[in-house]
Amino acid sequence: MAENEVVIPLDYFDFYEHSQLKELSEQTTYLTDVVGIIKRHEDFRDLENKHGQKQKQSKLVITDGRSNVNITFWDSFGIKFETDMKQVVQKPVIIIISCCRVGKWDGEIDISNVPATRIYLNYKHHVVDQLRKRLANPDFVKQALAEKKKMEILLMKIEDIKKLGKEYIDVSGCWKEIKLENSIPVCEPCNRFVPYPEIRYRISVKAEDATGEVQVILGDREVRTLILKRARQLLEEHAGSGDMPQCLKTLAGKDYSVVLNIKEMNISKSFHVYWASNICNGFIRWGEKNRTDTTSTQNQPTTSTNTGQTTTSTYTGQGISDLDLAST
Repeated sequence: MAENEVVIPLDYFDFYEHSQLKELSEQTTYLTDVVGIIKRHEDFRDLENKHGQKQKQSKLVITDGRSNVNITFWDSFGIKFETDMKQVVQKPVIIIISCCRVGKWDGEIDISNVPATRIYLNYKHHVVDQLRKRLANPDFVKQALAEKKKMEILLMKIEDIKKLGKEYIDVSGCWKEIKLENSIPVCEPCNRFVPYPEIRYRISVKAEDATGEVQVILGDREVRTLILKRARQLLEEHAGSGDMPQCLKTLAGKDYSVVLNIKEMNISKSFHVYWASNICNGFIRWGEKNRTDTTSTQNQPTTSTNTGQTTTSTYTGQGISDLDLAST
């Protein structure tokens, strides 16, 4: 074919959402492509590791506008990155990290380089162009590049949760359902191909305490925490059965403590369907200082519920959390 009749991209990336990186950190088989805006770039460091070897370390934080991810580049790779950064004119810098390793450090996701890793700064790519266009919006810049403090958890009654203001709104990763386009699984909001889609839980329940009731959406992690089975496993065990599995039925009528994720729709439209970002059996023990205080601007509400009843819902919001509550 004539060169002017076909366009072949120089590079192809298979980007993962930042919200998917936690799952990727639990395996060592696949490397990952990520893209983000450099939000914070720390001073280049010389250090000595636990084996007494001297190393160099370059640390930064990237964001997609919804969540932040820590990046650590080591030794010669970090040195090259620091050199390349000094030559970049356009700020803020949008970075593509290809074939990187996703792991954890002190419980948080941390991306690091391996021999196959490559970096591209302000690269000519349609995803970079999309992020650059979003950076033209002052509201996006304020949300994406602002430094946020870690939210404290407060124990709140349902009636108080329904009165929360916009300062409680939390923004998190994408957990939308994929759609098939020409037999290819695609996430429309993210405009990306999803190579390995997974079957996940999404269950709507009615939760109540002495002050009222709300609908709560339990996502994949929350349901797996309670029944200790993955959705795919449960489907295989109950293939052909039209009844709800007994392990889901037994969730109703018990005591739980739930961390709720507050979305813009919950506040602006008084929409009282909330996504859970964590759950545990029983009521957690809470000190008096952690009880309802709606004057604080850095709190994630927790509600203790004593009944659960499965219901239906068309709400397709999103929710994710790195909190880890221990059951009493």
